[in-house]
Amino acid sequence: MDAKSRGFYWWGLSFSSLVVFASAADISGCTSNSRCNYAIACGVVSFLISFSMVAALFVKSLSSLLALELYVAVFMSVWWAVGTAVNTSHDGPGAGIGNIYYFSWISLYAAVMVLYVRLTMDHGIDAAVMTGGGGGAAAARR
Repeated sequence: MDAKSRGFYWWGLSFSSLVVFASAADISGCTSNSRCNYAIACGVVSFLISFSMVAALFVKSLSSLLALELYVAVFMSVWWAVGTAVNTSHDGPGAGIGNIYYFSWISLYAAVMVLYVRLTMDHGIDAAVMTGGGGGAAAARR
């Protein structure tokens, strides 16, 4: 995939991170709730990192950041796996259905898709093998 395709997921992650941050910050009494503060931190950190990757994709002078894109994608996937678990848990700020709930899941999806794209692009991993659609040992036995 080219830079524009990857940029789509980075933009999505940037936007969804902002929504999580803004929604958590809008909750009254948020500063006294550690899970709410964690949701704010998830959104802010994720936005800063993902927007930096968007800038690296489209601004030539920042292209050296792209060497780290795979590592950043791994970090963001783990970051949002934990963040989504905390945000949408029973005591989390996104426990009720709302912006924090939906956009935490969207952020996790976007982070995992960036990782998926980088793995298929950089390491030549066949998409059919990753999704169980063929290849691998099963194809060798046929």
